[in-house]
Amino acid sequence: MGITIALDIEEIKLSLYKSLLPEQLELPLRPQMMFYIYHFTKIFPWPLKGYIEAAVCLRAQHPQTQEGWYILTMPVSSRMACRSGKWVGYPKYIPDSLTLESFDDEWVGKIVREEKSPFILKFSPADVDVWWKDVYRRDSAFFLVDKNTQINQMQPVIHKVKSYEIETGNVTLTLDSDEEWTNLVHGSDQTMPGIFHKFIGKVFLTRKDQKPL
Repeated sequence: MGITIALDIEEIKLSLYKSLLPEQLELPLRPQMMFYIYHFTKIFPWPLKGYIEAAVCLRAQHPQTQEGWYILTMPVSSRMACRSGKWVGYPKYIPDSLTLESFDDEWVGKIVREEKSPFILKFSPADVDVWWKDVYRRDSAFFLVDKNTQINQMQPVIHKVKSYEIETGNVTLTLDSDEEWTNLVHGSDQTMPGIFHKFIGKVFLTRKDQKPL
């Protein structure tokens, strides 16, 4: 379960956007930036355990395949998840704190690193239009750069769905970071449409063709 937002990128910032993508990836039809904070409550195989994960991603296109997301940064709460993810190219790290908590009918996801919060997501339920909620699905591709600078396409495959609930709302994004990607966002504190989802089922994470693209 967790919070997700996606925002369009202004045309004047597309050169910066492109510079943040590896050279193997191209601009997509609609450049967008995605933020999320998820709590994976049950992970397999053993000895993996549930953990919290956050990410900042850019929409991208690979010339040999489909559109997907390129991950700029990915804090996680589990050292096991961090080590295993880095092996295929996830830019994971362990922050000082990573939480996803409920307060009445609201949810707040927060990262703390070196006494700063790179980003905070605060979700409040509301009947708002979130056009991308049925477009950017749970089986969207992710492009990763491995230690040999090759692109791995990681593809979630939904094997079983017991329940999948999507609640729309307003999400306040608060930034406190000096990383270059923050310059793609208009201001350090803004509210936009987003979703809170709860998924129960089985998803396999695979690497396309079991080798780099």
